[in-house]
Amino acid sequence: MELQENQDFISDMAVDEEKRFLLATSGDGTMTTFNIRRRKMVVQSENMEDEMLSVAIVKDGSKVICGTGEGALNFFNWEEFGNISDRFPGHPMSVDCIVPVTENIVCTGSMDGVIRAVNILPNRFMGVVGEHEEFPIEKIRITPNSEMIASCSHDQKIKFWHVAHLEKETIDASKKAKRDNKPKNLKKTAGQEDFFADFGKDLEVKPAAESEDDLSEEEGDSDNEEEPENADNGSESEESDDFLSDDDSDDLDEDDSADEDDVDSADEDDDDSAEDSDSNTTESEERTGDEDEKDVTKDKPDSDTSGKQ
Repeated sequence: MELQENQDFISDMAVDEEKRFLLATSGDGTMTTFNIRRRKMVVQSENMEDEMLSVAIVKDGSKVICGTGEGALNFFNWEEFGNISDRFPGHPMSVDCIVPVTENIVCTGSMDGVIRAVNILPNRFMGVVGEHEEFPIEKIRITPNSEMIASCSHDQKIKFWHVAHLEKETIDASKKAKRDNKPKNLKKTAGQEDFFADFGKDLEVKPAAESEDDLSEEEGDSDNEEEPENADNGSESEESDDFLSDDDSDDLDEDDSADEDDVDSADEDDDDSAEDSDSNTTESEERTGDEDEKDVTKDKPDSDTSGKQ
């Protein structure tokens, strides 16, 4: 199945709760209504001479809002889609997306990068819900519990904004709507719950100390716990020293006995050398005495011979 009833791009679509009608806005300045069950076009609105960029169904299905390129909001009565019933200007640039927060409040995303809360009938700007600096808002979606909206933009970011508190905002219908250059800031304050706050409920996190006294007590306890450990380490070191000292004493005794053996062997060697030298001296003396006796005996015959002559 294919339907082509517009002369320009289709910018946005919305479906009623009964899933009977599909509403489509177009860049040609019209809003076209299709019967989903019968698969045919029902009616097309008059040309608004302005791009119709976004659409949303509000007021329990009795009203349809369309955002335009000029920054105005066009209102249609349900089943009266031929022409608008009301028009609410005020956005400085085009309204590119709309999301209903309640039956009376919508959030609009504009090309100026600002997300605004708008009250419907009476039509009033409630304030700024969020922003993407100067980047255009492309899409806005609301969570199933209607407590937050998510927005995306050309800054490559997805941001989350709290909107549950918007229902508590009061609107004074007796005063006329004014274009305020400084819109009210409706962003959630820092003290309130964050979107990802409940993601870590299952994790056990030790609470931080509430005061300096608690910190000092914790430090004292840690010091006391460290002291027995240090004492145990000291006793272990002493035992190891005693163990090493016993081994060292045995080694020293063995070294002393070895040194004594070396000294005794050296003394024995000296005694042996001294005895050898004495024996050598005695032998040399005996040899000298024998030679002297031989010389004396040789001299005796000569003396006898001279006497006889």
